[in-house]
Amino acid sequence: MVRTFTFHRNFMLLRHFAVYCISVNFAFLIPASLSVRAQDENVLKFTFGNRQILQAIDDRPDMRLIFPVEHPVYQWVVEKFECGDSGRRINWDHVPPSNGHSAVHFQRYEPYSAVVQVTDSSNVTGMDKWVVLIFELHNMEQCHDVPDIVDKLVLGKISSDDFSKQVTMLEYRALLATAKFLKKENLDSMFTEQDLYARRIYNVPMTYDEFVCDANEDYRLSGYHPVKYWKNYASGLLKIERTNQSGNDVRILFSPWFEIFSLKENLNVSGTIKSSK
Repeated sequence: MVRTFTFHRNFMLLRHFAVYCISVNFAFLIPASLSVRAQDENVLKFTFGNRQILQAIDDRPDMRLIFPVEHPVYQWVVEKFECGDSGRRINWDHVPPSNGHSAVHFQRYEPYSAVVQVTDSSNVTGMDKWVVLIFELHNMEQCHDVPDIVDKLVLGKISSDDFSKQVTMLEYRALLATAKFLKKENLDSMFTEQDLYARRIYNVPMTYDEFVCDANEDYRLSGYHPVKYWKNYASGLLKIERTNQSGNDVRILFSPWFEIFSLKENLNVSGTIKSSK
């Protein structure tokens, strides 16, 4: 899933700043006798990307010990956190998705960085948490086209059906990219019967039409169907735009993590986003 947002929690920013300060202060405590290699490893540990995955593993303990630090999957995730949003950083958020999904992300909305969240449910295995995190990092790459699609919808250039199909297609492409990555790293040998998300993404249908048909089965199981979801979302987005008389960018309201009408509690009468202060 994808979300644009106008601010991040101050606590998240303070947490990242605190970790940075701690890493800097600890550097002064390293004995001069330590080898250059040991100092390099210490610096590596406290790079931004490494801090994010270390925090993710700390927040989701069942992700621990699945991939060692030197594993290509681990290093790929570190790199994505470091600069995976068109060269920009991506923040880990310890808060699980509020809509019950396995993982979601906030798109970058200047000046705030992109954010990714993963479920803390014990019903989702540690491997599955890794896989849905990888999916969201791929999904973030695909969703740079979303603002243009939203513009076309709001301007009446495409219908709600067109909007739904285009956004669902982006989601499908992210699934294909994730499946390709999992196969490249030969991860299927690590999957267990309990790793439902991992096995399902690994075996994603090879055509969009098959994917939509497959989603019908998912809908019966989980209540989520991408085509239906995004069509309903488009309708809600248009309703908000019709009440938005202030000329604000409607893309800041593109937030499928919550029911669309719950956004009204974050809006002033004019349709502008309330200040967080």
